[in-house]
Amino acid sequence: MNKSEQGFPPQVESWDSTVARAMEQARQRAQKAQEENLAKSEFLAELSHELRTPLNGLLGMVDLMLNTDDLSQRKNYADFAHRCGDMLQDLIDAILDFSQLETGDIPKTTKAFAPYKLFEEIERLMFAQASDKELWLKFQLDPAVPEELWGDEARIRQVLINLVSNSIKFTSKGHISVNMTIQEKSPDSVRVKFSVSDTGHGVPKEIQQRIFLPYFRGDPFRKDGTGLGLSICKQIVERLDGEIDLESKPGMGSTFWFEIPLEVRKRP
Repeated sequence: MNKSEQGFPPQVESWDSTVARAMEQARQRAQKAQEENLAKSEFLAELSHELRTPLNGLLGMVDLMLNTDDLSQRKNYADFAHRCGDMLQDLIDAILDFSQLETGDIPKTTKAFAPYKLFEEIERLMFAQASDKELWLKFQLDPAVPEELWGDEARIRQVLINLVSNSIKFTSKGHISVNMTIQEKSPDSVRVKFSVSDTGHGVPKEIQQRIFLPYFRGDPFRKDGTGLGLSICKQIVERLDGEIDLESKPGMGSTFWFEIPLEVRKRP
């Protein structure tokens, strides 16, 4: 006797499939939550170390300065303390940015800015970091880019600085190239693409999508930084109604890019 002859409704099999699918989805969600909790725990453990390192260095240099009368030594100690302070500030800024983005506390602002001035400013800011590693830093602006655009310049700058700094960190020789091109254009708006290319060691394909997750480090052997930088970039770009991704092959460098819409307004 089959199931229909026993009085079972004809949808029993589909119901069983639905239950099985729901159970599998629940299992995957639980596994993902467990992995995220593990990553967060590892992040917090490493973060405490990351914060203590520059803080201990800063306090140690101050103690040395207070216990020496040698002016040249005091200057060396002060320079080192200053570098430790910069490291500590970068870590705290990253944590605060991530926290604000997670809670939605950072508003999107729109104001006029000149793309070429933005590039000049970033080049000045990143020049010393690139020069320390003898890397060539070049910026290229598409001639089709308008002289003035409207958008959240501060957040665009933050993403670009983060991407350039990341490329410098993982590039031992060669160059870093920053480009801005027009992808789409209308009378009152443009969709622009920013790209940061390097000649570094590249990102393995199996981790390319995971690299934008919070707490994830592309190079597990490097213990500097919070592992939040690319996640912050992704959240900022998505908040600007854009998208971010990368193209990379191991040993052949990487290109991180993001596209966002910007306004074009005519002066009265």
